[in-house]
Amino acid sequence: MLCAIGDMTEGNLVIFSADLPKDEPTIGSLTDVYPGAEWHEREAHEMFSISFTGLRNSSHIYLPEGFVGHPLKKSYALLAREVKPWPGDVDVEDMPEAASDGPSTENPEA
Repeated sequence: MLCAIGDMTEGNLVIFSADLPKDEPTIGSLTDVYPGAEWHEREAHEMFSISFTGLRNSSHIYLPEGFVGHPLKKSYALLAREVKPWPGDVDVEDMPEAASDGPSTENPEA
């Protein structure tokens, strides 16, 4: 995880970096010291499923409420694959009967 927080008027920049386990990515929130970190922590939680202990507001920024998964981890089902099958799956239909060159001999009254 990498987070950069700065005060552009003073030219100060603080960069935080942490290695988190993939199965339970959890780290303490920086919002008590740096209130501006809330946006970055909410975004990291929403997009990568990183949990921040002490983060007061973890509501969605980009995705609609109820969205299941984390887009930048690619841990969600593609809606297009649920609506229509993968393009490699082809329904094979029987070929139409070959039309004869002359009039049909099966029904002479036609």
